[in-house]
Amino acid sequence: MLQNNKGSIMIVTLIIFSIISTICITCISLTYSNINIASLELKNLQLKENALGAVEIVYGNIKNEIDNAIDSCSNSQEYISYIKRDNYKSFILNCKDISKSDLDNTTVELTNKTPFGEVKNFEFEMKVFAKENNYKKQVKVNIRIKNPWNEISTLQEDESIEDIDTEEVITKINIENNEFNNINEIDIDEIYEDEEDDTDSINGDIKTDLEDIKEVFKKYKLITIYNYEEI
Repeated sequence: MLQNNKGSIMIVTLIIFSIISTICITCISLTYSNINIASLELKNLQLKENALGAVEIVYGNIKNEIDNAIDSCSNSQEYISYIKRDNYKSFILNCKDISKSDLDNTTVELTNKTPFGEVKNFEFEMKVFAKENNYKKQVKVNIRIKNPWNEISTLQEDESIEDIDTEEVITKINIENNEFNNINEIDIDEIYEDEEDDTDSINGDIKTDLEDIKEVFKKYKLITIYNYEEI
């Protein structure tokens, strides 16, 4: 009888130990899984930050290229030629250069998507690839670059630049795009002088007005990043 009781106690003890062991193993597995998930989310966030950092750097590079184009060009055709030089190769190489940053294992692919014959906007597709060990992250965005000379070029088809009221041109751009940064009438009056001098002073006034227009262009939002997508 005593031996039977000892055998029963042993069996019960083994069953309880098995249950406790199973619970402990399950808890350890869940903890390990949660740690892996948290680590994966952290790594994904780090790679995403690297990718977005590359997007910001490319945006800055494009802004510099556009400012250079505005400084170097005096009309719409020159602006278009500046961006399209070497079939966009020079522009793309300068814009996607992130070599001076501290972003490791991050590469940028910038592709021209501008429709043939388009002169108002330039379209590009950018893909950023961020990698660390076995973890990878890819981000895709679209970039639109406006041609600020487009409105002035339209007016130049009907009249020479001597006859263009530059204040009217800037006002027209402001109305159609509605994206100027708080340029009031007093500022415009201070920038653009009344061109009622004799013929000898007209060329000098035009040159001054052209430089003023370029400075206004630089304040204008010409670059738009849209269609953000994580792949």
